[in-house]
Amino acid sequence: MGVKVAVDPSGRVVNASLTSPGPSQYFANVALQSARKWTFTPPRMADQAVPSQWILKFAFARSGVEAQSQQVSP
Repeated sequence: MGVKVAVDPSGRVVNASLTSPGPSQYFANVALQSARKWTFTPPRMADQAVPSQWILKFAFARSGVEAQSQQVSP
C-alpha cells in the first residue's frame, strides 16, 4: 500500500494521498492516518530547507507493520 506525502520546509506532512489503496479500506485509512503523523528531515538546497515529496510504502502482516520511505522530489 502506498501513500504520497507532501512535506513542508519544516519537515511536517502537509498533504497525504493514496497511490495504491490495496484491497482493504481499513488498512488504507490506517496508512493515511499514520503517514500524516510522520516528520522528515527536509532536504536542503542552497543552504535552505525546501519542500519535498515522498512515497511511503506500508506492508501490514500479522507480525506487525513495515514502512519504507522514498524521496521523490526534489
